[in-house]
Amino acid sequence: MMNYAIIQKLNNHGRSPESVYYSWRMGSLAEIIFSPFIADKLKLKNLEKNGSDDLTNPETFKRTGDADLIDKKANIRIDVQCGTGEGEATIKKHKFDHAAKNDGTTYIFLAGLMTGTYALINLNDLENVEFKANDRWEGALCWTVPESEFKPYYD
Repeated sequence: MMNYAIIQKLNNHGRSPESVYYSWRMGSLAEIIFSPFIADKLKLKNLEKNGSDDLTNPETFKRTGDADLIDKKANIRIDVQCGTGEGEATIKKHKFDHAAKNDGTTYIFLAGLMTGTYALINLNDLENVEFKANDRWEGALCWTVPESEFKPYYD
C-alpha cells in the first residue's frame, strides 16, 4: 500500500487515512482468518474473494459496498466486519441497500476480536429495521445489532 500510495487515498468524511486504514485492514485480515469458519457455518463449498480491494493496482483500488466474499454457485454474498467487540456493533444502511439490489442472499459476518464472539446476519431476512444516524460513522444511517445475535466463535 505504501509503494502504490494507496494509504494517502483513503478518506472517510473527515477521518484520517491512518484511522480508515486501521479499520479497513482489521476487516480485511478478519476476512482471511474467518473465511473457512464462515464457509463452514453457511455450508459453502465455493467461497472466494470479491470486491475491489486490489492492493497491487492503485488505479483500480477502491473501497466499495460490494460484499467481501461470494459463492457464485450458491448465490450468497458475505460482507465481513471486524472490531474489538467492545461497544455496539452496527451495520450501515448502504449494506442493506446493496443487498436489496442483488439477487441471492447477503450476509454480514461480524467478529468481536476481544470478546471471542461473532454474528452472522442475513440481511434479506430482516424486516422493520430501524436506522439511526451514527456519530461514530460520520452520521451514516446504521442499524445496531442486538447483543443476542452474538455467539462464541470458539469451543
